Amino acid sequence: MIRLKDFSNQTVSDTVFPKCVLCRSTPGKGIVGGQLVARRFFCDDCLADMIRLSPKDASYNDVLNGLDGLGSAVLRQVYRDCY
Repeated sequence: MIRLKDFSNQTVSDTVFPKCVLCRSTPGKGIVGGQLVARRFFCDDCLADMIRLSPKDASYNDVLNGLDGLGSAVLRQVYRDCY
C-alpha cells in the first residue's frame, strides 16, 4: 500500500509558489493564478497584458525579452504577423 504524506500541518513558508517570468511576482492564488508554458510560469495578469499588447507599447520589448528561451523568434514573428 502507498502511504501519502500528510501536508495539513504545512505553513505557507513551507511550500513552493510559482513566480511569473515577466513580473517576478507570485499570484495570490498560487499556481491556479496563471499558466505554465514550456515549463515557465506566467501569471494571469501578465497573460492578459500580453494579449492586449501592441508593438507600439513601451513595454513591448520587455515582454519579448521575458519570452526568450521559449522559441521567442517564432513567438515574435507570430505576434508581429497579428499587427
